[in-house]
Amino acid sequence: MRSLKACKKCRIRKKNVSPAQIEARRKYSRNKYHEDPEYRAKAVARMTRSKKANPEKLAAWKAVYYAVKKGNLKRLPCQTCGAEKSQAHHPDYSKKLEVIWMCASCHMRSHATEDPS
Repeated sequence: MRSLKACKKCRIRKKNVSPAQIEARRKYSRNKYHEDPEYRAKAVARMTRSKKANPEKLAAWKAVYYAVKKGNLKRLPCQTCGAEKSQAHHPDYSKKLEVIWMCASCHMRSHATEDPS
């Protein structure tokens, strides 16, 4: 089965990137993060900027994380395809605990088709 994720190594957006290519890129990034202090500093700075630019997203993510951890919110299978492993999708970040459970591929597809405005 092929994934719909784009290849980050060659920086070209294309369909049908194999899971092996995706895993190779993840391994490369993890190793570079741990071995290259400059790369790590840039990654940390990028995440810090993102958190500061999107405080509502961060608050929603934290609320779901702690609710699942405490058992107040139960992780469900993907509501689109039924896959067991799922992620919380927030259609509205102001409603922190109102989420749609989706697998990673359905979640990425939902963001790709969302209206950016």
